[in-house]
Amino acid sequence: MKPLLIYDASCPACEAYTKGFVPLGWLPAEARQSNQTCHDQRIIARLAPNRMRHELPLVDLEGPEVRYGVDAMLTVISFRFPGFAKFIQRTFLYGWAKKLYAFVSYNRRVVFPTEPERWQLLDFAPRFHTGYRLVLITFLFGLVGLIHWLAVGKLGLTTLLPLVGVLLAGGIAIYQAATTDRLPHWLDYVGHVGVSLFAGAVFNVIGISTGLPFLSLVGDAVMVWQLIIRLRVMLLPYWLVMPFMLLILLN
Repeated sequence: MKPLLIYDASCPACEAYTKGFVPLGWLPAEARQSNQTCHDQRIIARLAPNRMRHELPLVDLEGPEVRYGVDAMLTVISFRFPGFAKFIQRTFLYGWAKKLYAFVSYNRRVVFPTEPERWQLLDFAPRFHTGYRLVLITFLFGLVGLIHWLAVGKLGLTTLLPLVGVLLAGGIAIYQAATTDRLPHWLDYVGHVGVSLFAGAVFNVIGISTGLPFLSLVGDAVMVWQLIIRLRVMLLPYWLVMPFMLLILLN
């Protein structure tokens, strides 16, 4: 097999883990290519347009086979550790790995915000998936709520009402800006808010545990900075930063 692994250039995690295969000796450097630099029509014609958005493809340049996602990763691993790859494929871990991969893949453009892209031959932008987005939102806000409860000792109206205000403000902005698919856009916005809060909460936790209060200020700044980036990506108005800052100041 002569492999070619095509990764999403707009996803830092995809770029990092596929690049990691090279120094480990699992994949030659020339066997890794981004979707933005792959222009060979013979390769592109072999890819499933919808599947490649959610599962990175591994193309066999010497044969007809194309493997995707977890199967592609296990194939790369099998070049050095065939026994381990077979073990994963034959146990319950294979099903878990596919679900975890899908969860990360469908949410990667929320976790790693990407500027609106120009047209390209290989579009790896994932489709919206309501279930996976709701799982991400629940996970993020659950963690942020737990961190806040551990730090402050309670979750009161001073926390919940400003948060509701932030989410409602986003809904108003999306209602004014979008004419269709408002719910997916709003859930994207809620996801971005959750990631922004979580990014800052990490600094807050470190500040509390180390007794360095200035890290809490750094955490607040990170939250605002992350939200501004994500508003630009979603093409939403910057006035949404105001209710978000109110949420931070009251907590």
